[in-house]
Amino acid sequence: ILHGADVNYGSKENSLKSLLLFDYLQRSFKLLSIKGSRIYHKIGCPRIIKSKKDKKVYSSEQKAKNDDKIPCKICIGNKNSQA
Repeated sequence: ILHGADVNYGSKENSLKSLLLFDYLQRSFKLLSIKGSRIYHKIGCPRIIKSKKDKKVYSSEQKAKNDDKIPCKICIGNKNSQA
């Protein structure tokens, strides 16, 4: 059951629907880029979490790359590097 200021969801079913919707939105809009930056980040990246600048949302890394963005080295890392 969701918690917060409004806990009157009517039923456990509606609470579950809210959680599933939130999960869907989080998965669908998982990458951000700050306006004017070439770098895209995961939602929650410490480099952008406090930024008040306008952000663009991407639903996939490919869409961000198609917009000529490069991945953040902190939150996404270099997937091509050998460990």
